[in-house]
Amino acid sequence: METAAGRRDGTAVRRKASVYLKQIIGAGAFGRVWYCVTVGLRRRETVDLALKIVNKQPRPGLSNASVIDREIAVLKTVRHPNVVLLIRSVSSSSHVYMFLEYCKNGDMERMVRMAGPYVEWDARILFSQIVSAVEYLHGMDVAHRDLKPENVLLDHHNRVKIADFGFAKFCRDPCTKNRKLSYRICGTPTYMPPEALSSKDGYNAMLFDIWSMGGILHYMLTGQVPFDGGNPKRILKQQMIGDICVFRSVYWRMASDPAKLLVRWMLEPDVLKRARLCVIKQSKWMVGWQSQ
Repeated sequence: METAAGRRDGTAVRRKASVYLKQIIGAGAFGRVWYCVTVGLRRRETVDLALKIVNKQPRPGLSNASVIDREIAVLKTVRHPNVVLLIRSVSSSSHVYMFLEYCKNGDMERMVRMAGPYVEWDARILFSQIVSAVEYLHGMDVAHRDLKPENVLLDHHNRVKIADFGFAKFCRDPCTKNRKLSYRICGTPTYMPPEALSSKDGYNAMLFDIWSMGGILHYMLTGQVPFDGGNPKRILKQQMIGDICVFRSVYWRMASDPAKLLVRWMLEPDVLKRARLCVIKQSKWMVGWQSQ
């Protein structure tokens, strides 16, 4: 990694910044994420970053290049306080290296697994940041298509940072300017809506995100995924009949009625009845918190 500096005669030189890999903080089908420290970017200062290393070599059934190219393209386009920041990307003949802002507090899935479900006050604060990020992304015609607690990171101030845009999609046709339907089955089955699992006629990727947000809020309040069928077919059956398993849990019984109603609105199988972002923002659960 290099930075530019100036000589006394005004000509430019290149200075290399040292990158020290500390520990692996994430791993998936497409590569690993390291916590790293860079030294020498500015007067020997140190900067904590996350380094995502992706192997360009394709795997059976996976297209690494398209996933990483899509993620870089999206992150270069968007800027929002609740979306992870891409510092720089570097490519070699065999790998792509993405330097991202480091989120010290890890991801929401780990946080809930270690400390238990959020109380509603804390859940509202964090969920409002998720809503803000998704509203911004949709305003930029970007759908994430893989929203889940593991992709909701928390920085050292415990602020939400949406990450992992490998399945993201630009939803507007650059030629016609019309919104495009999605056809690819992607994401995580327990957070995918029924139309993405079953429809052959395409689906609205932004309503896909709304469903996933409902699953995230459900997880925040209960510590469990809303559907646990074990395979996509059983999950789809649960979704279509509204058999949300954790509705029977003790944590769910303790949740407020406005919280339950909002989750049900987002996890509505009928896309015409599913909550939109404006409804979510104006829901009693969200507005009640904002007015306190």
